Amino acid sequence: MANALDTTFTKGDAIAIDMPMTVNAVIIYLAIVLAGFVVVSIADSFAAKEIATRLRVSNAKGIFTQVTFRCHRSQCVHCFSALNIFFPATFNYSNSCRG
Repeated sequence: MANALDTTFTKGDAIAIDMPMTVNAVIIYLAIVLAGFVVVSIADSFAAKEIATRLRVSNAKGIFTQVTFRCHRSQCVHCFSALNIFFPATFNYSNSCRG
């Protein structure tokens, strides 16, 4: 993964992670550090406005995030000109949509 990041970004670029603490998130975090980039950790509980502020302030060139589906609507953040890299989330319809 570090090599793939190297072909897309320039050393020193800020790359954000907006995901729950999972194995994938840890691998991404370590790959960003290993490749010589700056990690911008964003809590997965933040609202879109808070995420956008952190992306703007950090000047992140990309964001790793997770797409979740609740009642057939995608929850994602539109983050200016940053590159979006999405990972699918586990979907459990019975727990997500009631009524």
